[in-house]
Amino acid sequence: MVFTKQKSDKLEAIASGLCLIHSVVIPFLFIVQNCSVAGCSDTPVGLQLIINHITISK
Repeated sequence: MVFTKQKSDKLEAIASGLCLIHSVVIPFLFIVQNCSVAGCSDTPVGLQLIINHITISK
């Protein structure tokens, strides 16, 4: 299969978009999982700071 420059650019843009979505969504999934399984009191300090920032800033 021969890739032209345009096809290669589209593939790179899709991969970059998926990486961006992954980078934004995964931290929130960790927060939700930790709070639902262990309760927020057992959540690591870094995640507690993020949770507090999100809930206090509303």
